[in-house]
Amino acid sequence: MADFVKVRGLTRSGNGVRINNRAMKSTTTRVLDMDDGATRKELARHSALGHLVVVGDTDFAVSRTGAVVTPGTTTTVSVSAGTLKIANPSGGVAPSQAIAAVANAAIALNALGTPRTDIVQVATATGAATVKTGVASSAAVVAADAGNIAIATVTVPSPLVASTGYTITDVSPRL
Repeated sequence: MADFVKVRGLTRSGNGVRINNRAMKSTTTRVLDMDDGATRKELARHSALGHLVVVGDTDFAVSRTGAVVTPGTTTTVSVSAGTLKIANPSGGVAPSQAIAAVANAAIALNALGTPRTDIVQVATATGAATVKTGVASSAAVVAADAGNIAIATVTVPSPLVASTGYTITDVSPRL
């Protein structure tokens, strides 16, 4: 059965915990594919030593490479091609969905005087990436639409004049 678990590392040393050559830190949640034998072995070892804590599970995970959101031209963002892995509750290998590359998806202008948070989301059925415009508010939280998974947030200042004016944060559950 394909399962993805979210974990955080717990260690007092500065060396951290590594699984599949990836650092597990207490400040960052990582997604692990439990169908991978090497991952299960390392997770069991570090869990037994108390170096890791499982903080939840997820039905979707994005492969380590690809689906990266970067500033585009003027007031746009671009998304590189990638792969979305989908948990398979009936067992077997996790199905995947190709994430299509998008060049220069528009970020709406923000002239309301308050920063806004938009999200870049990917449709789990088609792999299409879109930008969902948030509400101008210092406390607003934007959620992905049904059937989509958020891969990045875009903090849009007011006024927005160029792509160098906003901040992109990767929020995708990465394998």
